[in-house]
Amino acid sequence: MKKIFITGGAGYVGAVLVPKLLNEGYSVTVIDLMIYGSNALPIHPNLKVVKGDISKVSQLSAEIDTEKRQAIRLNHTATHLLHKALKLVLGDHVHQAGSLVTDEKLRFDLTHFEKITQEQLIEIEQIVNKNIRK
Repeated sequence: MKKIFITGGAGYVGAVLVPKLLNEGYSVTVIDLMIYGSNALPIHPNLKVVKGDISKVSQLSAEIDTEKRQAIRLNHTATHLLHKALKLVLGDHVHQAGSLVTDEKLRFDLTHFEKITQEQLIEIEQIVNKNIRK
C-alpha cells in the first residue's frame, strides 16, 4: 500500500493533498492531518467541504499536489544545506534549534553566541547556492 497522506513533523508541513470524492459534484480540501498514538495511526484529516454534502459519502480518493510537495522537499533539503553552511562559516557549535518548512519558505532557528554579520550571511548564502547548483 502506498502512503499518500504525509503528516507534518520536525518543522515541516505535511504533503498537500487535493482529495476528490469518488462521486462527482463534490469538492473537499485537506486542511491538515493529525496523528494519534506512538505508531502514527490512525490519521485524522481535517477536511473543508468546498462543494456538495459529503455526510452520506463513505469513500474518498486523494491526489497529492505534486508541485507543492516538490517545493516542500526542496525547502526541506535547503535546511540541511543551510545547517552545513552555518557550521562551516560560524563553527561546529552551531545547532539547529527549530525550523519551519513550507512550499513557500523555510525558517531555520539556531544557537550561536553572537549576531551573524552581513559578511557571514553573504558567505553562508553563497555556500548554499553553490551546493544547490551542483
